[in-house]
Amino acid sequence: MSKFTKSLLAVILGNVVYFSVLPYLPPMVRHQRFQIDPGLLVDVSFCLIAYAVVDLLWPSRHRTRTGR
Repeated sequence: MSKFTKSLLAVILGNVVYFSVLPYLPPMVRHQRFQIDPGLLVDVSFCLIAYAVVDLLWPSRHRTRTGR
């Protein structure tokens, strides 16, 4: 899986989870559109956690050059 695909999947999954729990979050950490606020940090945190999960499930395959 390419890095772009992992990132896209992480953003989609992170936002699905964030918007699913949004009604249960305190008003202070609810993201307001077109603003930089604590809610944006919480949303990004969900995406980072989703990226870590995706990376654990589909690790990158690094190719090494051996010169042969």
